[in-house]
This record gives sequence, structure tokens and C-alpha cells, in this order.
Amino acid sequence: MDDRKLEIFLKDIESDRVERKSSITERNKIRQAVCAFANDLPNHRQPGVIFIGANDDGGCANFSITDELLRTLADIRSDGNILPFPMMTVQKKTLGGCNLAVIIVYPSEAPPVRYKGQVWIRVGPRRAIATAEEERRLAEKRLAKDLPFDIQPVHSATLEDLDFDLFRLVYLPSSVSVEIIEENDWPIAEQLTSLRFAAVEPQSAPTVLGILVSGKDPAQFLPGAYIQFLRIDGLELTDPIKDQKEIGGPLPDQLKMLDETLQMNISIASDYVVVPLSPDLFSLQGLRNLGPTLRRWRREWEERLTKNPVSDLKLPSGRMEPVGYIVMQHSERLDRPVKAYGRWIARIPDVYHTAVLNENKDETISVKNDPYCLILLKHYRSLIPMAQEARKPIFYLKPADGAIGAHVKAVQASYTDFQRLAKEIADLTGVTLS
Repeated sequence: MDDRKLEIFLKDIESDRVERKSSITERNKIRQAVCAFANDLPNHRQPGVIFIGANDDGGCANFSITDELLRTLADIRSDGNILPFPMMTVQKKTLGGCNLAVIIVYPSEAPPVRYKGQVWIRVGPRRAIATAEEERRLAEKRLAKDLPFDIQPVHSATLEDLDFDLFRLVYLPSSVSVEIIEENDWPIAEQLTSLRFAAVEPQSAPTVLGILVSGKDPAQFLPGAYIQFLRIDGLELTDPIKDQKEIGGPLPDQLKMLDETLQMNISIASDYVVVPLSPDLFSLQGLRNLGPTLRRWRREWEERLTKNPVSDLKLPSGRMEPVGYIVMQHSERLDRPVKAYGRWIARIPDVYHTAVLNENKDETISVKNDPYCLILLKHYRSLIPMAQEARKPIFYLKPADGAIGAHVKAVQASYTDFQRLAKEIADLTGVTLS
């Protein structure tokens, strides 16, 4: 805050952002004022100012401003009487020929701030103890600012740093029903805000979620927003790196490129491909990318096989034949997926047949009558961490591992599910189970 603004505040005797003291004899009242400005109940979002050495009318009190006085005022911040500690500065200023000590107090990010256990606020140009309702409002301000990381605004970015086409064409159709999109004529900024891709206050800015999912260059604002792929020539992380790749860009593009990279490094030697899917946006997007990628890899590998320079070198055929998909980790009620997951699951068969099998669109097909739907594996919830702790499959958990009571039935059900899945895959791939 520059001297010109301070002079304006000094003369503004009606402002609720200013307090004047002719001396420091009333130190408790100075601390109360600091507490009140830190709470910022009127929500100015601007600092409050306390002038030491000024009369109530803004005139000069001719009070001596010494280094000891400035140290005493600075101790107000951290002497333990005001909690949490306020953010404030203490300076000596000469305004209109008058020497003053100026305390500038910034609004707290974690109200309510208390002085000796009491919450002080500004009511117009005076101080007061907050009522229960006013304390509740201050607590709500703290909760509103204490946002999860993914929906916190990225103040260094603007909405222009988001890829609006990616948001409209990829994310929006996958997360909002077609009917709502057709009826909605909101501007793009309001659509972004409604889906937490942008924050409204203090000014419209992209959130971390918006930057990660639809940012033009997420790493510009979030330096760690990339995936590093390493192919190591050995079994230890300290072994030489055979190949590496940094995968950047918005999250849908990262997932697409990561999927292609992993599949390229894993699937060439595979005769059959089983696709595990979760009932969500990113699985569907990955499924749309998988089919064309498999066909391209198969074609490219066939060309490479004809160019094998060593005739007796046996190379994998690279069939990579899709045999089906598995829907995993959905919640169930009355042996059926709950509605929220059901909507995503209903989209999977059509996407699988059109994208992976390269067939014509068929909206009549569902997971119930789709021969390529191998199984629906529900979310086994507490069995998963239990199995991780025991270091064994969930269907081999014993009472000694913690699988007691209702868990026993869940373990038995999981055994039946995985046994049926193994038999289904074995039948489709010509494998004999022992």
C-alpha cells in the first residue's frame, strides 16, 4: 500500500478499514483492532490499517516513533495472544508531515481469529465481539477457502489457457447427458464453473482440475503434470534405462498416449487381448483409442514379420485378438450395479463393438446380451486392502487374514466370480485348465 493511499485512509474518518491511536497506552485495543481486521467480517478482502500517532480526526498527535516502539508493535503478531497468528506489517511513515507507525493487517485465510479467546470484528468504524451467528459466518469463510487441491484456482492462469474444444467435444458429452447439453445455452465460462473447471472468486480462473483435464499446456502451471515412462534393461530400478518417454498434455491425451505406449511394449507378444474397464469417462475414452491402435499395431507388426533378417529367429505372431472385456469396481445393490455406475456400464458394449471390433453401431446391445462381456466384477471394498496386507488374492483370504463374519461370504463369492472368469477366458483362447 503506497503513501498516497495511506494518506487517503488517514483522513477518511468514516472508513471501517481504518483505526487511529494517538499512542500505544491502549495496547489491548490495538490487539483487538488487529484481530478484527484479520477476521474481515465485511469481506472486503483488503487489508485494514492502524495508525499509531494520529488523533481520531486524522490529525497529528506528535507521538514519538522509535525503533523500540516498532518492535513492540511487531511483537503483537507472535506474542501468542492472537491466534492464529495474523499476517501484518509494521512500518514508520511520514504522512502530511506527521510521523506515524503504520500497522497493515491482511485478512486471514483461516478465520475466526481470536484475541485471548474472543473473536473481534469490525461493525462499521468500531470494534465489537462477534455473536455466535457472526462466528459461524467466519467459520464458513474458512471452509469456503479450505478447498480440496483439485478445485483450488490456479491464479497464474486464465480461461484462455484451457482448450475449449477438448472440454466441449470430449469431456462434456461424457459427463453430462445429451439432453442437458442441448437445452443448456450457458456461456462457456459458466459451464466450466458448474463442473469445477473454473473458480468464480476472487476472479474467474481455471482450477487445478481444469488445467489437468483440459489445459493447453498443464505443465506450464503444474510442473509435475506429466507421466514418465521408463523401460529398464533389467529387474532393478538402478539398472540401465533402455527407453524412456515423457508424456505431457491434458489428461485425456496423456491417458491415450500412455495406453498406446504400454500396449506397444506389452501386447506385441500377446495372442489375445482382454480389456479391463471401470465404469467411468476415462475407460470409455481409452476404449475408443484402443481399437484403432490394436489394428494399427497388428498391421505394422505383420509388415515387420516379413522383414525378419534372421530366418530361424522365432518372433511372436502379434495376433492381439480381442476376446472380450471385464467391467470392474462398480457398486451393487440387490445384485445390480447402482444407477450412477449403470449409466456408464450401459455405454460400454456399443463403444467396444464400434471402436475395438470395428462393427456398425448397435444401440440394442447391452452387457446382459453381449457375448464379449466376460463378467461384471463388483467392487470388493474392504477385501482389497485385506488381500494387499496378506499378500494373496482376495479369493484365498482366510479368517487368520481378517476375513471373518460377512467377509467369509464375500471371499466365497469372489472365488466363484474369478473361477467363472478364468473358465470363460480359457474357453475362448483354447487353454486347458488343470
